[in-house]
Order: sequence, then structure tokens, then C-alpha cells
Amino acid sequence: MCLFALYVGMIRSTILRKGVLFFIRSQDDPNIRLIHDALVKPLSLQMSRFMLSAVLYTLFIIFGIGGLTYGVKYFSSIQFFPIEIPSSLYFYVGNPLPFAFTRFVPLLIKYVRLYWCFIFKFISHQLRLSSFLLNNDDATERGYIVYKNIFQRLLKAKPDYSKPESYQSAMIKFKEDTSINAIFIPNGNFVRAPNNDSVKRKFLDELFIPVTKEDVVL
Repeated sequence: MCLFALYVGMIRSTILRKGVLFFIRSQDDPNIRLIHDALVKPLSLQMSRFMLSAVLYTLFIIFGIGGLTYGVKYFSSIQFFPIEIPSSLYFYVGNPLPFAFTRFVPLLIKYVRLYWCFIFKFISHQLRLSSFLLNNDDATERGYIVYKNIFQRLLKAKPDYSKPESYQSAMIKFKEDTSINAIFIPNGNFVRAPNNDSVKRKFLDELFIPVTKEDVVL
């Protein structure tokens, strides 16, 4: 539970756009009223959430920790457990640990964050959701490119993203203007989305409203 909370806190504060994780309560949310929610919400709902958490973390312990431990015990040719350190090595093993720990952990945290930043950027680009998840507006994710011919496709001709066209108009422009080798055709859509992690649940029905590029409600 601690590791999961640290992971969510890391991606919320350093990677994702504010408002993406609105459905997970933030510790900085001024609207959190734990005692009020406990008194107002039905007991059956609270018990169902408690049982779900109990089952989930029990499975984590049994299959995660237990599966790894007994897997090493029964299927490994090397005897790992129990770990025994000779008394003559206590001084050499114990003393450097605090120093190495304080030097190693900040470096580890840095590279863990860099790793997850790369993962989220890659996946967001593949899903064409960089603008929504990372607040990184990438024009190439708004649609697809139509090339004049196979040769231009192999050369990866660059279209003018500021002048998108429909497929029909693109075919006409290819015939009218021989200098055009690629045209960008948009096929995505814009929505109004939460930009704050402290969104109240009663407003959920009013979130993710389809709009035009000029923020006009469709």
C-alpha cells in the first residue's frame, strides 16, 4: 500500500497533467472530509470497499511475496534461504550500509522517475493522448498523413500541420498543386477535461464535454 501510494504521488506530481487522476483522492485536496464521508455513505458501500482492498492486498502477498519465496525455495538449485552472515564479516557488512544507502537512494529515485517519464511519454504518444495525459500538445497525434505516392511515404515527407484538410480535399490538392507531397488529415476530437485533482464527485456527469478547437460545446 505504501509503494502504491508513493507511485501515485510520484506520477501525479512529476509526470501527469493536473486533473488526470481526479478519481483518486489527493492528500492535498481541501474537500476531503473522511469522517463526514464515513457517516454519510452507506455501511454496505464502505464494507464492500474494505473487502475489495483486503482481497486485493491478500492476493499481492500470497502470489507476490509467497510465490517468489517458495518459487526460489523449490525451483532454484542455489540455496538462498536462510541467509547467514559469518560473525567475522559483521563489521564490513554493517558499517558501510548507512553511507551507501544515503548515496544510492537519491540516485535510484532519479532514474526511477526518468524511467517512468519515458514510459508515459511513449505510451501517450502511441495512444495519441499526450495532450490529455501530459499536457504536451503534439500536432502529429491529431490525425494521420496522406502521401502523394509511395515514394513520398518512404521519404517521410512532412505536411503542413497548420493547414489540415479533409481526405476529399487532399486528393483534389494533390492534382492541382504538384509541389504538395503530403497533407495532414485530422480525425481526433477535443474535450473539456478536469484540470484539477480536487474535483467533486457530484460534477462527474459534466466532465469530458466534446467541444470544437475554439472551445465551443458540440
